[in-house]
This record gives sequence, structure tokens and C-alpha cells, in this order.
Amino acid sequence: MKEKESPKRIIESEKKPKFEKAYVKFPRHKPVDVSEKRERSSVWSSEEKMKSLQLEHGGQSYTHIHTHPHKSILGNILDYISSFFIETNRKQDDYDRKEILNRIKKEKGETYIPSSQDIKHFLFFSQEKSMVIAGQEEHNGKLIGYFILKKTKDTPRNIDTREVDPILEDYHLFSVSQKKFAIRKIADKYHLQYREIDAKGVTIDKYNRPRSLEKRVIASIIVILSLFLSLFFLSANLTGNVIGNLTKTSSNWIGVLILGLVGVVIYFKDISSVK
Repeated sequence: MKEKESPKRIIESEKKPKFEKAYVKFPRHKPVDVSEKRERSSVWSSEEKMKSLQLEHGGQSYTHIHTHPHKSILGNILDYISSFFIETNRKQDDYDRKEILNRIKKEKGETYIPSSQDIKHFLFFSQEKSMVIAGQEEHNGKLIGYFILKKTKDTPRNIDTREVDPILEDYHLFSVSQKKFAIRKIADKYHLQYREIDAKGVTIDKYNRPRSLEKRVIASIIVILSLFLSLFFLSANLTGNVIGNLTKTSSNWIGVLILGLVGVVIYFKDISSVK
């Protein structure tokens, strides 16, 4: 029996894990490689492949997956030393050396944290429902963990990504905790959710934006209104021919009970989302 190709298996089977790679996954379909240009710290998705897949799937929302390779400290040190012997362009070489030094300082868990460009890309494309960044060992392709950023039904469709520039200023210099704080601010602003998962599938961190105060107030009003209507119908049926109105009374009570239960469920769901 052929083993199912899971996203993890597809990603770990990559023969050149030292370069970033991009995939697109539509509901109930396996991830498809859409990489056009791959580098160690960036990947470009093919516009032609993206358009073709969207047409094929009828414009459905999709999940964009891409990898972030993690290199060992020793490997980065060797890269840094060799960069002084193979010079091409002074400005570019200086930039590359800074990038290597940043990689040396980077912890494994930071490998799959979104970059500022990752975040802006995700916000810009309205059809991109979720973004998954998979941290991957450069030498063997094994996964380190994932970071999942997801839009909700309250996320605006057309977002001007320049609005997040003040939040993401000097983002590349932030610590892991500072980066997560910035992501949380953006999640609050645009009604996003995120989840951080290790290689074993255990959730390390997650964030669900609490529902707005307006929605919690509406839920509370429904509960109060339900109780008021219950009292009203009860007092109305204490007089007159109770037996003759039994069927009508029962129907009223069932309707009010359902309304009350809906209100209570909404109310406690909102309360729990705030915790």
C-alpha cells in the first residue's frame, strides 16, 4: 500500500534543503511546488504557476508554505571565512557577511519565525488564507518546526501593507520575543491567528485574537432579552385558560429556550476566547 504524501514528507524529501522552497496547498489536495527562484534566505513563487493553480481550483483560498533552512554554527563560520577569499562585489559581500553573522546568532526556534517580507506578502494576497513557514535543517532536510499565520472571517480583504511598516521597522534586529510581540500587534489589527508547532506536532505558542467588545455586548443583550421574554410569557400564561393554552405556551417556551441557549453559548464562547 502506497504511503500518503503528507506535507511533512514532501518537504523533507527535498534534495536541496539549503535553499528556501515554496509550495501552495489547496483544500483536500497535496502541496504543489511553485518555486521559481530559490536562495538561502528567500524564494520567489512563480506567478504563472500560481495563476494556473487558482484557475484550476476555481479561485479557492489556499495555504502558502515555504521553508526556512537552518544551518549549523560551524557551517556558518566556514561560510564567513570563505567570503573573504571569494569577493565579487564589495557592497554585496559586506551584506552577505552580515547575514551570515545573523545566522550564527539565530536560535533554531527563530528559523521559522516570519520575516517582515513574509508578513507583508501574506497580508497583501487576499486569497492566501494561511501562511506556513517550515523550519528545516540544511544538512538533512529534517523539519525543526512550523509557524502558521491564519486569516479569519473578520480579516479585511484589501490591506495596505504600508500600514504595518511602523510595527516592522528594524524587525530584522528584533529578538524572538520582540518579533512575536510585533506579530501579535499585527494579529490584533487585522484579526489574525497564529500557532507555533515543534517537529513533533506539539503546540509551543498560539494566539487567537479576542472577539470585539461589540460582539460580546450583543451576546449579552441576547441573553438578557431571552430572560426578559421568558418572564413575560410566564406571567402572561399564569392567567386565563392555562389548559386551553398549553400547546401555545409550550411552543412559546421552546422558542424562548432555544433563543436563550444560543445567547448563552455565544456569551461563554466570547468569554473563553478572551482568556
